[in-house]
Amino acid sequence: MVSGGFDWVDVRDVAAGLVAALERGTAGRSYVLSGIRAELVTLMSLGALLAGHTPPRLALPLAWARPFAPLGEAVGRLLHTDVFTPAALNALADNPTVSGARARSELGFQTRPLAITVRDLLLDAGIEPVMPLP
Repeated sequence: MVSGGFDWVDVRDVAAGLVAALERGTAGRSYVLSGIRAELVTLMSLGALLAGHTPPRLALPLAWARPFAPLGEAVGRLLHTDVFTPAALNALADNPTVSGARARSELGFQTRPLAITVRDLLLDAGIEPVMPLP
C-alpha cells in the first residue's frame, strides 16, 4: 500500500445530493458533493478491522512506489486493473482540497460515516463484518 488519500463519499450520498440539487439547488450554482478526506491506509485499516483482520502497519511513501508504477501498469493490463499505475499515483499525489460547504448549507447535503460505507462494501463483497457498528 502507498501513502496518500482522497475525499471519499458514498455513492448513495452522491445520489441523494443530486436529487437535492435538482429539487433545492440554484440554477447556475455548482455544488461539490464531498465526503471525508482519508488516507488509503485508514480506509484499508477500517476494512481490515471490520472483517476481523490485522490492519496494515504502514504505507510506502509515494516517492518509493513511483519507480515500480510502470511495472504495475504492465501487470494491470494483464489483470484488467488500473490500481497501480503512474496515473493512479499522480492522483494520490495531487491531493486536492475540496469543500462541500455550499452543498451542506444550501442543499442540506449530508454523508454517512466512512465506517458505514466500508462495512456495506464488505457486505456487498460477501464478507460478513465481525465488528458491529452502531
